Amino acid sequence: MKTYPISNSGSRALLIDLDNCLKQIDLLHQALAGITRAVACYGSVEPKVQVGLVPLLAAAINEGKLEIVKMDKKGKNAANFGLAFWAGRLAAEMPPETEFIILSQDSDLDHLVSLFRSVGLYAGSSIMFARAG
Repeated sequence: MKTYPISNSGSRALLIDLDNCLKQIDLLHQALAGITRAVACYGSVEPKVQVGLVPLLAAAINEGKLEIVKMDKKGKNAANFGLAFWAGRLAAEMPPETEFIILSQDSDLDHLVSLFRSVGLYAGSSIMFARAG
């Protein structure tokens, strides 16, 4: 998983599509360094984590830094719709200059990135689409 420099505001949101980044769950605790809020969504396969990671992820969840969201409805793009919802919610809750990072291997999320980039309300913010691999 790549690391990115912290934005000028220091506020960074990480959105993770666990449906196609299950291998990256083992690196999630490392990815949280420098992240203000993180949301990981899954719809089809429940992620499994190593026992040693449980305390690290539990601490991030208890601090309100990480949410792992199971989509109620299964189906194609379930996690993508969850990430789109959470991206909008976080954009409304976080400072305007927040940097958004989307981690997925699904090119369908390019549409979400494009919408973020087209909105002038978030001047000074950036959004990155990082392909896990």
